[in-house]
Formats: sequence, C-alpha cells, structure tokens
Amino acid sequence: MDSSTQGKLTFNPLQGEMVDFMVRLFRLMGLPKTIGSIYGLVYASPRPVSMDDLTQALGISLGSASQGLRTLKVFRAIRPVYTQGERREHYEAETDFQQFVGAFLKGELEQYIENTEKRTERMIGHLRALPEDSDKDFYEDRVGRLSSMNERARQILPLLHEVFNSGE
Repeated sequence: MDSSTQGKLTFNPLQGEMVDFMVRLFRLMGLPKTIGSIYGLVYASPRPVSMDDLTQALGISLGSASQGLRTLKVFRAIRPVYTQGERREHYEAETDFQQFVGAFLKGELEQYIENTEKRTERMIGHLRALPEDSDKDFYEDRVGRLSSMNERARQILPLLHEVFNSGE
C-alpha cells in the first residue's frame, strides 16, 4: 500500500478491484460490506496489515475494524502474524478459500437448519391446535414443505463437508 501526502493509506487500482471482488463475494455469503472490505484489503496487501492500516485505508471506525477482524478470525479467513519491531497485531489473509468459505457455509447452514427445525416444530404445535374447519389442510401442506426443505438442507451438510475438506 502506498502512503499519500496526508498520511492516509491508499490502495492501487488492482488492490481496489480485489477489495471490490471480496466485498461482492462476502455479500453473497450474507456478510456486511465492511467485512468483505477488510478481508479484501488484507488479501490484496503484499505485507501484513494492522488495524490502524485498515481504519485509515477503508475509512472505518476502530470498532468496525475490530468487529470485522474478529469475525474473519472466527472463519479463519485471516491470521495474526508477528511483525518484527511492531507491538500492534498484524494480519495476513488465508488464501485457501475452501477452508474458510467451507467453514462459513457449514456453520451458517447448520445454524439455519437448527433454527428452522425449532420453528417448524413450533408451527406443527400451532397446526395441531387449529380447528378442523380453518384451512388446516392448506397449513399442513405449507408446514410440510418447510419441513421437507429443511430435511434436504440437512442432507447437504455432509456433501459440503466433503467438498470443502477435499483439499486437506
């Protein structure tokens, strides 16, 4: 990254394209723009990046940078690295997309499945309480479709695990 005359970090057009690419990828995964921007900047940097670098280059608050870094660490998309002569923590990007995208998708899908199972169980309870003459057949069909969708999602989990762990 280059330093401009105002002391703010900037990134070149290639790095800008990489940041934009990652913003779009992370948004596709349902994550905020800030997290995609942080990962994109760390990914596009030939040297480890500090939190101060991120806040300056992206124009984000320390709180946003801290939260984004924490999220990216959980998904193992970045890793802290030692930088000689620096007390601040610096980060490098994990470039094995299978690892962190797989961990993200698997975690998100598992959470989604758990939540929808609980919700469909509650719906079945409400369904049982409906009087026979209140469109019960309609609601049974709809709840059945939701349960079926959830079951298919559960069946995808082992496939996702296999696909995203095949590079190990």
